[in-house]
Amino acid sequence: MSLLALGLLKFVPDVIDLFSSKNKKKETIELVSNIAKEITGESSVDDAERILSNNPELAYEFKMAVMENETILERMDEESRERASSQYKVHNVQADKIAESIMSKNLVIIFILVLINVGAVFTTSYFKLDDPATIAIISNLIGVVIGQLLAERQTVVSFFFGSSLGSKIKSMITPK
Repeated sequence: MSLLALGLLKFVPDVIDLFSSKNKKKETIELVSNIAKEITGESSVDDAERILSNNPELAYEFKMAVMENETILERMDEESRERASSQYKVHNVQADKIAESIMSKNLVIIFILVLINVGAVFTTSYFKLDDPATIAIISNLIGVVIGQLLAERQTVVSFFFGSSLGSKIKSMITPK
């Protein structure tokens, strides 16, 4: 069954890592095979692959069904995290430098941007430049930049603490 299902990979190359992974390989093959049989209405994987090869619309529908499947998405996410974790173990120096820079500089930049925003409001009111559109534009731009800087910090925290801790807890809860 697995060799036949591997023929389906030409339609969904995005999930190829799931077939080569130690993690739930058999279940993933079965899941992709069942989706192919369901989409084509065939009872065998070989027939489903043949139909998908000859019908681009069905091949596209199959790919979309696989990529929208929650189990597949979760497994792709797990695989991505595992790959990132293994890469970090090898190439952690640069990642640590980036993380340190983000964590140490972003708050200072945010503080400066807040001061600029407050300064812009006071400057326009002091010089009686009643132009609410200019203040709104400046405030919105600064708000967007501050939001992105805070998102960077959150990503760093999630990488080092959140996702690792979440994965450990999920692994402890989920039966194998």
